Amino acid sequence: MDIKHFTRSLDLLFATTPEEADCDTLQALLPEFVQYELTGRDAATKFPELAGHLIQCADCTQDYFALLDVARLDAQDRLPSAELILKQFPEAERVPQDTENVSEVRSELVRAAGR
Repeated sequence: MDIKHFTRSLDLLFATTPEEADCDTLQALLPEFVQYELTGRDAATKFPELAGHLIQCADCTQDYFALLDVARLDAQDRLPSAELILKQFPEAERVPQDTENVSEVRSELVRAAGR
């Protein structure tokens, strides 16, 4: 982290207020925050409360980096196929091959897991 980003992080950290939004409220903004950032713009300037929260909250920061990784893969057209992902789960083998609807796949997985 360069000095500019470090200074900005400190500013955001010390600019917190007692009326800060909760994790759920701020996580709803994460997709827009990530998309804004992927276009090369300063997301912290547009979403200062969320940027400050990410400095303080390890759980939200972890979710942010996970979403950022997926968004980058998607932007590079490198996301793995659903079939490849489902092969990692043994219960997915019981899902009919002709299933096209995601909700049908989810229902089959839940049923296979005995829930």
